Amino acid sequence: FASEIGSDILMYDRYPFRKDGSTKNFFDKMMIVRRAALEHGIPYWTWIQSYEDHKGTRIPSESDLRMHVFTHLAAGYTGIAYYTYDYERAPAMIDLQNNPQPLYYHARKLNKEIAHLGAVLKKLTSTDVRYISANKQQIPAGLNPWTRGAGGELRIVDINIASGKLLKEGLIGFFRDDHNRSYFMAVNLNHGADMSADNAARTITLQIQENGSVSRINRSTGKAEPVAVCNGAISLNLPGGTGDLYRFE
Repeated sequence: FASEIGSDILMYDRYPFRKDGSTKNFFDKMMIVRRAALEHGIPYWTWIQSYEDHKGTRIPSESDLRMHVFTHLAAGYTGIAYYTYDYERAPAMIDLQNNPQPLYYHARKLNKEIAHLGAVLKKLTSTDVRYISANKQQIPAGLNPWTRGAGGELRIVDINIASGKLLKEGLIGFFRDDHNRSYFMAVNLNHGADMSADNAARTITLQIQENGSVSRINRSTGKAEPVAVCNGAISLNLPGGTGDLYRFE
């Protein structure tokens, strides 16, 4: 599509959250679209699951929704779209009587954070995306495990995450800006049906070289704030499905 049509953007959809509580792997498609868009130098966008249908998808929980969005942000996606309502596949974010549903309020809160981070992310180029596994389990198709030097960043020496199940561990995306400054976004992939972001919270700990000075882009304000590196480590206390964006100074 990128070669033949020559479109201004590349966009795809993949709805992974099932009524049986499972999460289908979507990383393989996410990475294919990312790779093609980067090769052709065009932005890449995605549709986010925001309804349920007769084929077995569920209404995402708060942690589901955040996980779906932040994984794409960590991979360099700069366009996020939702179905607000759907006459055939309702329920969705708004019902047929125009009443906002719980997912609407989860998205409204999340979108404020996306807007703040997006002011920075849209100016960056994605350089790598890696999976963080606590138990060295099977890595989802489409991803490679994190190793030191991924994304050209050697200042991250090690990453530790509380144990979890497949697709409920961690993701880290690497970026560069036009001044060759290094950024990374770490995502807590823990999520589940009917699980809030707070209930799925988890800590990711990064070991940083002594000369690594780090700032966090605040999700609530969009401003860069210095981060304390204690004993060569920073601890990221992330709600379920949520990511934080950092910059090496």
